[in-house]
Amino acid sequence: ATVGIILGDSLSCEEVFVARKFAEMLGTSNIAALGLEFDAPVIHAVEQVLGGPYRSCQPEELDGTDLFICINSNYQHIDPRAAGAMTRRLQSGSRMILLDEVDQGLAVWAAIYATHRPGMRAAALRQLAEAVRTGEAGGGPIAHDDLRAMLDLITESHRIAVPFSAEAISSTDEAFAVAQLTKVLRGETRWVGTYLLPSGANSFGTIDMLAHRGHGAGGMGALEMMSHGSGIRCMISVGADLGRLFGPADLARLRSRLEFGIAFSTVTSPTTNLADIALPISMEGEREGTVRRPDGRLWMGQTIVPPAGEARRTGVTLQAIADKLGETAQWSAEDEIWAQIRSEAPGYGHVELEALRRGELPVVGLDTPRVAEVVPPSVLTAPPVEVPSTDAEHPWLLLPRSTRGGWTTDPRCQCAHILRREATLYREPYLLVPPGEMAEMKLREGARVQIVTGGGTATARVRSDAGLPAKIAVLPTEFPGLIRTLAGLEGEPAPAPVLPLNPIAGSVRPVETR
Repeated sequence: ATVGIILGDSLSCEEVFVARKFAEMLGTSNIAALGLEFDAPVIHAVEQVLGGPYRSCQPEELDGTDLFICINSNYQHIDPRAAGAMTRRLQSGSRMILLDEVDQGLAVWAAIYATHRPGMRAAALRQLAEAVRTGEAGGGPIAHDDLRAMLDLITESHRIAVPFSAEAISSTDEAFAVAQLTKVLRGETRWVGTYLLPSGANSFGTIDMLAHRGHGAGGMGALEMMSHGSGIRCMISVGADLGRLFGPADLARLRSRLEFGIAFSTVTSPTTNLADIALPISMEGEREGTVRRPDGRLWMGQTIVPPAGEARRTGVTLQAIADKLGETAQWSAEDEIWAQIRSEAPGYGHVELEALRRGELPVVGLDTPRVAEVVPPSVLTAPPVEVPSTDAEHPWLLLPRSTRGGWTTDPRCQCAHILRREATLYREPYLLVPPGEMAEMKLREGARVQIVTGGGTATARVRSDAGLPAKIAVLPTEFPGLIRTLAGLEGEPAPAPVLPLNPIAGSVRPVETR
């Protein structure tokens, strides 16, 4: 009960499974993935409305789509193969409705781009759902003319796809609204498919591998393990960098409560620096490993570069530790791991390792578990979005949003993308601002600005984004320390939520230079 294991959000299915078996060997049910807990409220809400484990439509099903209703404006949020299929359809004449408060790349494809105030996404989705149900354009955040044009496009469409993202959705209520809109759109003559991209690279595979763990439900979630009063005295991090989500003050408080810390990591990070023992494991691009996509397909990443130094696969490392503890484990050979996965993981009994290596993309069974079977109930309800009021002192609205891009459409190239992402994790924080605001402040690309909110002060470099309205800036969620500082959460003993997603009112001004 005093040992906790926290997993990274880019581990393969095999690694998560082995980590779960390692937890069973230690006799602890406290094993969780921090990234999964951010996705859990969105996945849970959709599963509640749809009535079963979530499954996106298959990419090939998008080929006949004549209307896309996108809930956010960032290609990064859409599964690579789905993004490729969507682009091909748009180039061939399909139409798009885009609902978002800012344009981050997709508005160029949109037949109708309906902007709304930050924090009003759920209300806009319910306004559209009610209009579809009644055929009347009622009041709400969406302009009447835009809503009427949307109804016309929907009426003319027979196959509709609704792509959305766990990183773009800010609360459980917004996810409910997405699922409710999807339910209303479905009819006798209309096919509707949803496409969710979780923020974690393997959220669905992690759900599958952690479900039905040997000691049953009742283990603590990652946030609960890290909170004050959890009773955890030994923390084991497997591929997780807590420094991406927690600042130095948070990590110092956590470390002071622990008697022992162990980190298995691909890179040196704040987590490895705080650990009593830090051991290298190979990176995503250095090994074969499977990831389950939202549509239920499994794909295996191919080795791109050889492991550096003494880095070994996670299974090999954990088996060596098990051997020293006098336990018998079979986690070093992939065929042995997959024999155990087939016998224990629902929906994986038919998956063959050699087929994965040949490049086949098998679909896991429909009996895979719901996210509620894996994460504690306490993390399944995200807080509602509250829109702050701006004033003369804080005239800007700062939106925490992901700005990662460059997703490839070829699954064989995914590991290369992950490597590039890992290589840039610790670059200097930046802020996306409208070009007109940069000109008014006489700033060049890359100039430093000071950001002041009611919660704190920070500095960052600026980058221009032509899709942003005046006095709206995007705080990239790739720099959670910056967001936590500006939200006033740095140093709190039990941060919840860890990464605030609500808009923040603040001011942006140039840093004075000599």
